[in-house]
Amino acid sequence: MASQGGLINTNALAHMYKFAEEDPLEDSTIGLWDTILHNLFQADDTVIIPNKRQPSGQRPDFIIRKFYPTGRFIELIVVEGKPQYQTASQDISADYQVLGYANEALAEGRPKGQTKVFAMRVVGVKAMFYEVRAQNPTVLRALAVDYLDPKFSSTTIVTLANMIKASNVF
Repeated sequence: MASQGGLINTNALAHMYKFAEEDPLEDSTIGLWDTILHNLFQADDTVIIPNKRQPSGQRPDFIIRKFYPTGRFIELIVVEGKPQYQTASQDISADYQVLGYANEALAEGRPKGQTKVFAMRVVGVKAMFYEVRAQNPTVLRALAVDYLDPKFSSTTIVTLANMIKASNVF
């Protein structure tokens, strides 16, 4: 299988994309987005941590942590993945789940001065990017108008990733 364009630019990613489209579980979704995000966040100051347990005992699928020259770090992005096909009630439940993870990351970062965190909800091959601010912690503010497909929305995904990396979260 040849690469398919956009961020799906290798044979391996093309296979992962196909699996994420078909898998009734979230495993293939997490594998696809973990690989894409590793490609987008490969700077010396970021690391992706899978299944990081939060104080509530919950575990987002992974967290992107940003490190600063002082040794200080913050949870920059929390990511929750779901399989390609969900019902509307599952969608709403996942929104609350993502918001809860974002607020837990903010609670950990507030003593360090963190005022916002980013979140991603990935559903199969598509992703939605959000921002959550400490001043309004009940709102998932969408950073795009709809879910983004890495084959067809690569420019927007890369732009959002670069914006998040450059963002002042303090």
